Amino acid sequence: MQVKHVVHTTVSDSESTQDSIDDEFTPEEQKKIIRRIDLRLVLTAGTMYCISLMDRTNLGAAAVAG
Repeated sequence: MQVKHVVHTTVSDSESTQDSIDDEFTPEEQKKIIRRIDLRLVLTAGTMYCISLMDRTNLGAAAVAG
């Protein structure tokens, strides 16, 4: 059996990745991308919360109805 070694990322690797991201997108584009991601996450989380609330409400009604 062979053992594989895991290479951990160092701070310099993450900094170089961040620098390449900064070079790739302008600050305005970064704001637009972050806004799109935030909007999708908030809508998804809100929808999931609404479904969860309806499910809990229906569970109580079903228990009362027998």
